[in-house]
Amino acid sequence: MYICLLGPHGVGKTTLAKTLSHISGAAYREELGRVLRDEALARDPDATALRFDADFDRRVIEGDLQRDVRAWPARCVLETWHPGNFGYARVRSPEVAALFESSARRHALALTAQGLVVQPLTAHREVLRARLGEPGGTEDERLDFFRLVADEGVQVARSWGLRVLPALDTSDECPESIALRILERTECDKPRRESRPVLSRRSVPHASASSHSPQPAASEAHNVR
Repeated sequence: MYICLLGPHGVGKTTLAKTLSHISGAAYREELGRVLRDEALARDPDATALRFDADFDRRVIEGDLQRDVRAWPARCVLETWHPGNFGYARVRSPEVAALFESSARRHALALTAQGLVVQPLTAHREVLRARLGEPGGTEDERLDFFRLVADEGVQVARSWGLRVLPALDTSDECPESIALRILERTECDKPRRESRPVLSRRSVPHASASSHSPQPAASEAHNVR
């Protein structure tokens, strides 16, 4: 079982991913972009998601590609991962998306062969407004931006040929109830084989001389990107 959660900032991806992990016993893989965004904001309060930064998008994508070549657990809940990363990159830095998209799609299809499903999440605009934690721009600018990249992430997943489930609204339902609904949906999508996806390091493009390979942070971070 592999579940990738997509959705705008504030929709509850982190809470739901941890709830799914707790209920199912699956591993939880946090959103690397959120970790790196928190680090960037700690260094520069103006380094918000609304400030386009191709180097940031490249580091996120490279970092997740590098994490992919490690051993995969039998079951895992992924927060955002490649479809979400490319939702951001296609909007903020299409040249970075074009550079890495074939490799990321290969990784996503390898996991799809083992039962990956993509679960989009949504919520009412005023609910998302109340949950906004990311700085930058006006509230409406942030809401519009995060909705745009979330929708783009779903389009990425579909264009790559991944299995995308119908969206679930998190506005009025508790995480435990939503998690159980997702698990019911994915019951028929369990991996047919016990083997794990095998991803070669050769499928990860070499970083430029100026790039730095990001490492996942161990500490908890706010759900920002």
